Amino acid sequence: MKPRALLGGGLLAAALLSGASVAANPGNETDLDAGLDRGPLGRPAVESFAPEIEVYPRNFSVEQGPAGMVYVGNAEGVLAFDGERWLLASSEARDMVRSLAHDGVDRLYVGGYNSFGYFPTPVDASTEYVDLTAAFGIESPSFADIWQVEVTPFGVFFLALNELFLYHPESGHTARWQHDGRFGAMQYHNGRVLLQFRGEGLREYRDGEFVPLPGSSDLSEQIYQLLPLDDERLLGTARDGRWWLIDAAGARPWNRPEGLPDSSYFTAARVMTNGLLALGSIDGWLYFLEPDRGVFDAFRLAHDWIGDLDETPEGGLLAQTDHETLYVRWPAKLSAWNHEHGLTGSVVEVLRWQERWLVIGDGGALLSEPGERLQFAKLPWTDFEAWDFEPLDDATGLLADSYVLRQVDLNGAVQEFDEIQYPRRIVASRHHPGRYYVGTEEGLFVLARNGQEFEQIDGPFDPALAVFSLFETAADRLLIGTQGQGVIEIDLGPDGQLLSQRDAGAGLDPDEADYVDLLEYDGAIHALTQTRPWRRSGERFEPAELHGLDALRRPEQFIDLIESPAGELWAWEFNRLFRHDRQHGWRRVELGSLVRGAISSVDFDSFGRVFIGGSGSVAIFDPEAPELERADHRVVLREVRMLTADGMQRLAHDVEHRLPTGEFSITFEYALPGMAMRDAVQYQARLDGLERQFTDWERNSRYTYTNLLPGSYALEVRARDPWGAITEIEPFRFSVVPPWYRTEWVRNLRWPALGLALAVLIWALMRARMWRLESERRRLAEKVRQRTQALVQANRKLRQMAELDGLTGIANRRRLDEFLEAQLRQCRANGESLAVALIDLDNFKPYNDRYGHLAGDRVLQRIAAHLERGFGNDDRLVARFGGDEFAAVLPGVDRDQARALAEAARTQCIEDESGVEVSIGIAWLPPGHVADAHTLIEVADRELYRIKGAGRDGIALGVIGESY
Repeated sequence: MKPRALLGGGLLAAALLSGASVAANPGNETDLDAGLDRGPLGRPAVESFAPEIEVYPRNFSVEQGPAGMVYVGNAEGVLAFDGERWLLASSEARDMVRSLAHDGVDRLYVGGYNSFGYFPTPVDASTEYVDLTAAFGIESPSFADIWQVEVTPFGVFFLALNELFLYHPESGHTARWQHDGRFGAMQYHNGRVLLQFRGEGLREYRDGEFVPLPGSSDLSEQIYQLLPLDDERLLGTARDGRWWLIDAAGARPWNRPEGLPDSSYFTAARVMTNGLLALGSIDGWLYFLEPDRGVFDAFRLAHDWIGDLDETPEGGLLAQTDHETLYVRWPAKLSAWNHEHGLTGSVVEVLRWQERWLVIGDGGALLSEPGERLQFAKLPWTDFEAWDFEPLDDATGLLADSYVLRQVDLNGAVQEFDEIQYPRRIVASRHHPGRYYVGTEEGLFVLARNGQEFEQIDGPFDPALAVFSLFETAADRLLIGTQGQGVIEIDLGPDGQLLSQRDAGAGLDPDEADYVDLLEYDGAIHALTQTRPWRRSGERFEPAELHGLDALRRPEQFIDLIESPAGELWAWEFNRLFRHDRQHGWRRVELGSLVRGAISSVDFDSFGRVFIGGSGSVAIFDPEAPELERADHRVVLREVRMLTADGMQRLAHDVEHRLPTGEFSITFEYALPGMAMRDAVQYQARLDGLERQFTDWERNSRYTYTNLLPGSYALEVRARDPWGAITEIEPFRFSVVPPWYRTEWVRNLRWPALGLALAVLIWALMRARMWRLESERRRLAEKVRQRTQALVQANRKLRQMAELDGLTGIANRRRLDEFLEAQLRQCRANGESLAVALIDLDNFKPYNDRYGHLAGDRVLQRIAAHLERGFGNDDRLVARFGGDEFAAVLPGVDRDQARALAEAARTQCIEDESGVEVSIGIAWLPPGHVADAHTLIEVADRELYRIKGAGRDGIALGVIGESY
């Protein structure tokens, strides 16, 4: 740690550090105050939220509603998260939900498999799904997945592969379109709805119809997403990996920044309110792109695909993977480097050197490598700890390692100063260019540089002097903070020779000056000891206030201090960090888990960012990044459950219930929705009628009461968000009533009541027969209704069983045959090519015999998932062919694309933890050639066994019309 700013490296340096690439204004530092140039340099703090309920781990989409609830499209329905608990809301058949869109008011529209509709929000355990397919008169849906839901002023659009549905919530009016060539992306943009008709280009929705958009015919390949850049322009991602710019002049390829991957690499995208594009990749990387300036930042967020992204009103981004929902604060106030970036050991200094980042510490000297993604590598300078580094002006520097001082360059040591042992501090003279002061555990040394050569002028001065810090107070005068000898002042001659040495610690208590650090602040020299800060006045030290710093100190705890280039003070102990400015005074900076171990250093760069060193980690604090915004979410009562001997009953929130006396329990669950700083959310609760006082502020959000006595009750709940704002629920009122025969009025009217009871009994006997007949009629009607409902559910299950493989969850042989026949007809009509791949697991039987059938089943399930990701696309099909064989139908691909897709799928399978390898045989039918499904399967099977005969674990492709 040195009291200086890190050397700025310009836009290119920021790019090398953050993983960004620069396509405009390289080296122009005038733009560095905006956008990604000041963005986080490492991985920001990420909060992970995984469902604690048992659901299939396959998620597709994420959406946050206006009340703060988070909804996830899952393989079994919609997962709802209130900040405290997860629940699953689904249709009766637990259908898959692929796409979500909230209308911003009270409806969550969902698109699933052969189904679409909505849930009223906020979703809770009693919310029922509203199926909208019936509004279109669809009795047997066959449109497969709804890939996108778009809420617009024209209505709600539900987009499938070949069909598009429009529903008007107010009027109930519906419309429907079909396109045999398949649809691409849809986007509501600047008052217009744009939709890709694949093979034709974009069309715009006007007066109930879609009309061609001039200049967009080049967009024939599938467009995955259309991302608005401003009122006139959109950026498109495509299946072929190209980026497209669409504006009033039409569509044309967009020149992406160097280093930005193909657009097909990204599986999710979101336009943020600050104009950045957030892009999630197939392998868990998150990119932030500023298209107009051609800069981007990237970091690994997960080790899973990112299926969807959604911006939150709290300041940040939600990223959805198969296993968890991740909340990422961006722009990040805090980010970090850690072991994933190659850091090791406690960090004592961070600085810019040679247009890269240099980290000095217990791990030696670590330098960031050139490239798009930040990674540190150890330099060949020392095998031991490093304590300090002073850059020189010729691509070299002075390094203080544990044992000796060295001059080093990128290749290693240039010169060693064997007489200067145990160096700890290196300071360049402010008054004598080429002079360097080296503080060691065995005294002070002075070096002078003449050209490329160094000369030791003098030293050591007082070998018993352990130099902890040193400060040049005049041209030939040094003030030294020591370990064990307080403060020493040294006078030097014109050439750097020692003239005199004296004690300069007047005013310091010798018992308190065992460990002294010096710094200059507010025009004066300050000394920091284990007990307090001191200010030098004349020749003496006096206690210093430093804006109340001493009040932060814990007893006998050394507190270190440094001033930033902006004039702020930063102070730290081993596990606490404080920041002081004149407006707010001292404030603690919470680092969370970003810094591991003890805080070991604080440094700054030329942009004012703060680098906090720890054990194998560096936290980066950006004072210019915006604070988190407080979302106006209110605490809600999520569920009230009553448990009796007869079972569990949910109680509606808008009714004042009368509960009978007896053995029962009542449970209340409540939550303050939101994603930011969940650990800081606290609650108070009380049951009025039983408790006089609220609980203390706590994280608990559930209470259960048992066997309440007769009386009136009201549950009251308060929540305090991370900013201190408090909200309350509308009290939930209920009463516990005694049995009727114990009430006061019954006791007072026993005899009149007995007479009335006899009269009622006589009347009841007369009516009994009529009641029995009516009850029997209702019972039969209910039985008919139940059987009808069971038949509907059974039919739906049968449809799924007929098309899906029960083990792997992908398409079965029957679905494969139907799909292949349909694609043959369509490719023949459109003049397109078609490929069929057969995939066989090599050596699966030995694996199955060794580990058992259950382990084998799990391998088949994982391989099916890998194949879906490798081949996966909305117009392709992966199916189980039988046993350990799978098949993939790939319409519209050329032979190279078919082989590349097979290679991608094979690579996915190879990386599976089971170690099972696959062989793939491909039959490719060129455009214009004719073959039936049997021929394609037969050719693929021959190619499969050809590659198995050649040694397995490979790909073979046969062309119908050439090889066959």
